[in-house]
Amino acid sequence: MASSAPGSLYGPSAAAFFKELKELDSANGICIDCGTAHPLWASLSYGTYFCLECSGVHRSLGVHLSFVRSINMDSWTLDQQCTWSVPPLFPCSWAHGH
Repeated sequence: MASSAPGSLYGPSAAAFFKELKELDSANGICIDCGTAHPLWASLSYGTYFCLECSGVHRSLGVHLSFVRSINMDSWTLDQQCTWSVPPLFPCSWAHGH
């Protein structure tokens, strides 16, 4: 199990966070590239969701083009979570100019 910083999400808590976002917008429930349902990967660079196969394509591009993370296997910092919710679901450092 990965260690995570205070306020970061990992595993079931990260999955619950992204489930809430999916409920707010049904488009979050499909892969942006191929349309596969229930994608488990996300691009911080573009704010989009990917299936496993398409995430591999994006990961091969390099993080300078598409920074991809697993919704349920990677930890997500507060600032990373903030990039996914507009307006932010909680106080974010960038939203307050910190």
